[in-house]
Amino acid sequence: MRRLTHLAIGLALLGGLVAGPLSAYSLSGYVWGVHDVRYYVNPVNADMSQAAAIASIQGAAANWSEQSTANVRLVYSGVTSGTSILNNKKNEVFFRSGSNGSMLGATYYWYGLDKKLIDADTLFYDGGVKFFAGSSGCSGGHYLEDIATHELGHLLGLRHSGVTYATMYSSVSVWCTQAWRTLSADDKAGIQKAYPSGSTSSPTPTTAPAAPTNPSPANGATGVRTSSVSWSAAARATSYDVYFGTSSTPPRKAAGVITTSLNVGSLSAGTRYYWRVVAKNSVGATSGSTWSFTTRTKRGNGKGGGKGRR
Repeated sequence: MRRLTHLAIGLALLGGLVAGPLSAYSLSGYVWGVHDVRYYVNPVNADMSQAAAIASIQGAAANWSEQSTANVRLVYSGVTSGTSILNNKKNEVFFRSGSNGSMLGATYYWYGLDKKLIDADTLFYDGGVKFFAGSSGCSGGHYLEDIATHELGHLLGLRHSGVTYATMYSSVSVWCTQAWRTLSADDKAGIQKAYPSGSTSSPTPTTAPAAPTNPSPANGATGVRTSSVSWSAAARATSYDVYFGTSSTPPRKAAGVITTSLNVGSLSAGTRYYWRVVAKNSVGATSGSTWSFTTRTKRGNGKGGGKGRR
């Protein structure tokens, strides 16, 4: 497996432009093998509320499906605490407090031998520029939705375009642009070429899915209070069966789960639970390891007891 990195967006006012001639839209040659590409956001940043950050990124993600006929969709799947570029089969978007020259953002992605993307992470250099939410009030910075629209184009497999007014152009030359949230004809042509509307972006798998990994609660954890379990998405999986119980060979709790988490209901205090997740697709099924955790022991009310004598 190889990792392909892409450092995106040079700020023209400060330099950092991509060198060499560029043509129109350019494809990386790597695409997602599913229609719904799930992503998670760590909204902690220095410039706006966390809710506003999430809304801006959601708006950027929607631009690619709502403004084109491409057969792909970016699906917001919740908040993450991730802050590292890591191939953990979980597409994460987050902010970094530092800067990297004139860069506003960066996208890294990984792909398999079948040229299908299996993981992608996007970061914004929050220490190098001030980001703004919405479409008003920006001064000396950039609207997050516009910069995120560009970055999420990379996450979908697009490279830079040579069209200067395209969302996927390599640099932005004005502050507070709102132009990038509106896809140009070139951007639409690129994303529709990568994910043609007349085909399926969920091709019939040729191999069984990878095993689920990264359990939460962590394997062997104690003092657990949550009633939900989660795991990282398994490559090529289209659904999951979850096995859960107090036996070391737990029974099936749920079948056909299409998310990467499950509320397992009320749990008993001071009890060890076992669970595993089976990833499934039309070719076969692959089980993850059997994991376990122990719930928190219920504390007494502190009353009762007798007096001792000396």
